[in-house]
Amino acid sequence: MAHKSFFFGILPIIVIFVSSCHYETVFGDFLDTSTYDVSLMNDEDFKILEEAESRLQISECDGIYSTTVTCGASVNISEALFCSIKSRYEHTNQLQLYRIPLTKSRSESQSVQPNCVPIAIAHMGKDAPSYEDACAECTSQYSNWQSEGGVPSNYVNRIISHFTDVTTVLTVNYTSNTQLNKCVMLIPKGGNQDHAVNAERYSSANNIIYYHDYWADYWGYDSNSGSISASRITALFPFSESDE
Repeated sequence: MAHKSFFFGILPIIVIFVSSCHYETVFGDFLDTSTYDVSLMNDEDFKILEEAESRLQISECDGIYSTTVTCGASVNISEALFCSIKSRYEHTNQLQLYRIPLTKSRSESQSVQPNCVPIAIAHMGKDAPSYEDACAECTSQYSNWQSEGGVPSNYVNRIISHFTDVTTVLTVNYTSNTQLNKCVMLIPKGGNQDHAVNAERYSSANNIIYYHDYWADYWGYDSNSGSISASRITALFPFSESDE
């Protein structure tokens, strides 16, 4: 059985969320947040985000997210908040469809590498090593990871454990909103592969994990944050309680 690895194929982009707007009956208070960066949200902003997402009635089928809501005004939320929520799910959709997320600002002549695992490890919130040290440990554990399209999924735990104590979680069962401190998370993408990102926060109201994709940052893509149902993740590697 082929192992999972981490790499993108460059294919045309399909936008999953429609962009036209129709107006429906306004309901509830007008919603907006002081920031659209989930990692910077206080508890009040995060509750507003959860309520806004519930109004969008986002559905998921085979890892692809969609909504019939076409603009913020139709559900009485700000357009900026609507667009930030939409862009997060579009990022996850592009991964699932095995497509590069949105546009790339770096030179097209640069060859994109399957290095999302060491990048995610270098950005985890506890005892994060340098990117160079993370790459060295990936090579120590699996010497052919670069030539074979990435680090196999079953090697990620032992690589992270070289730097800090972690546990492996296959499903998320938190009972309240939880800061995940940018721990490494594996999420599915097209081609029977996984992609390493950094989990930021869990919403118990919507059973959603918000994450940042530092790999996309590294390679100059404009889309770099995502949202995914907690039931869809491959694995989460939170720090052990004694190590927090």
